[in-house]
Amino acid sequence: MFSLNYPEITDESNFTYIASIEGIDLKPVPSGMIQRTILSSKYAVFTHKGSLNNLKHTYNCIYGVW
Repeated sequence: MFSLNYPEITDESNFTYIASIEGIDLKPVPSGMIQRTILSSKYAVFTHKGSLNNLKHTYNCIYGVW
């Protein structure tokens, strides 16, 4: 499982977090789901441990320390 996080994170109320899994190309996409294609590239990978309530601490580390 991984997540997609959209840019322009300015505070905890202004970002999109999508819990994701690798899957097959589904057509049509089932109701209530979305499909995104992640292009091959180099990406930074960060591991968040704990509840989503503490996700802001991980973001603070990424954007404040890294």
